[in-house]
Amino acid sequence: MLKPMRSSLFLVNALAITCLLASCREVPRSPATDNAPCTTPSKITGIYKEYVYDLSGYQSSGGAGPFNLFDENSFFDPKNGITGFPETGPHPVRNADNYFPLHKGSRIVVDLRIPYKLSEVYLYDRSELPDTVWIYTGDMSNWKLKATILTKGDQNAFGWRKFPLEDSSQFIQFRFNSNAANITEAVLYGCPLKAVPPAPTTTYAGARLARKPMKEFLGVNMYNEMPLEWMEPFKWVRMYATADLFDADTINAYPNNKISISRLGYLYQGNSFHHYSDDLATVDKKMWYSIRGVPVWMAKKGLGDKDRPVTNIGMDPEDPLSYGRHAYMMWTLAAVFGQTAVDTSLLNIADMMKTSGKGTMTGYENGNEEDAWWVGNKFGTPMQYFAQSSADYDGHLGKLGNKHGIVNADKNSKLIMSGTVGLDTNRVRVLDFLCRTLRPDKKFLWEGGIQYHHYSNTVSASMTPLRWRGATHG
Repeated sequence: MLKPMRSSLFLVNALAITCLLASCREVPRSPATDNAPCTTPSKITGIYKEYVYDLSGYQSSGGAGPFNLFDENSFFDPKNGITGFPETGPHPVRNADNYFPLHKGSRIVVDLRIPYKLSEVYLYDRSELPDTVWIYTGDMSNWKLKATILTKGDQNAFGWRKFPLEDSSQFIQFRFNSNAANITEAVLYGCPLKAVPPAPTTTYAGARLARKPMKEFLGVNMYNEMPLEWMEPFKWVRMYATADLFDADTINAYPNNKISISRLGYLYQGNSFHHYSDDLATVDKKMWYSIRGVPVWMAKKGLGDKDRPVTNIGMDPEDPLSYGRHAYMMWTLAAVFGQTAVDTSLLNIADMMKTSGKGTMTGYENGNEEDAWWVGNKFGTPMQYFAQSSADYDGHLGKLGNKHGIVNADKNSKLIMSGTVGLDTNRVRVLDFLCRTLRPDKKFLWEGGIQYHHYSNTVSASMTPLRWRGATHG
């Protein structure tokens, strides 16, 4: 198993990056209406890489991308007899099992940007084994199954296959049970219900972040009790932490479990307790916890750093409501360290005098390298990380209750995105899409910053094709 060399890693803290789509100029066209029949369906050509999303987040590390399902569309029109042999497929070719979660599969969502009255889809089946593909219409909150397809699984049967869709939708989801369902191209047909927008621009014309001097930008990883003078060059300090430090209660069941606060503090002074964040605040440094892993009760059952911190084992890791216990822990941390004093009678603290509104920390990173490809089926997909983050941010729009999520304790507190193992901008793009389609407020949850990691260690030949391509000595 490959493991990262964390001991030599110093990171520059990433500030928040907001990606804005350029506004689209509509092209005049005579669209169909939703109730009118689509009498002359044509090939849908408005499918662009920027609007195709892999919900497993494999594009950076899997060796393929979801747009490969449509990248050869311009060469084929099977409905009108223009056929051939598309070769590039959308499935990941490295560590493929990571990206087909059990009972979920690999899912590719296409945003057509406007609704179409769909008629049919043609798939090119190059499967050497029989397996299942499902096609849905609707949206991320309400998918409707329109086709269940069993691949041929026979080299002699490679070819185009037609399936009816017959629905009006802007979004289409293709779900693959495993990479054995080898569909190398999909061509959609239908009638537009609105004016078709032009191709997206590749030039960003939106607002830019203000420039910051290096002394306001530079940050460093550290552990508790590091000598304060070592922090002198840095404005930001990222402290590694684990959930079992704070959620160590194995007696009281959630939501009555107690949260420990003292484990990353020291030195009782009378009735007060000192934290490292107190020291840093006195010298104008900003600190945040990078909290990964699972609580003690889960660790005792053999689960570890890369398991999902759901409230009860077996809960759906893609459901924000599965993370109530974790969101309650995050609420408690924000209530103690944030800038807003909450009623201390609401706190359920295990190991120190109740205190609130210390004002020493407003950033919280809820994980670390969820996209680690070397952990096998414990790879954290964007769907799973979004669900946890929506709970950790505001209790998934308050559905978990008031004592859940950092902003419900302190409006000044912000989530920082769990650092990725490389410059995985695709993962951020997918997470942004999930925020826009699974939260009514369309809130981008990680206001505190988007974070990428880069490992500058020497790589072996066997590692080069995987992640650290082009890395040099640290």
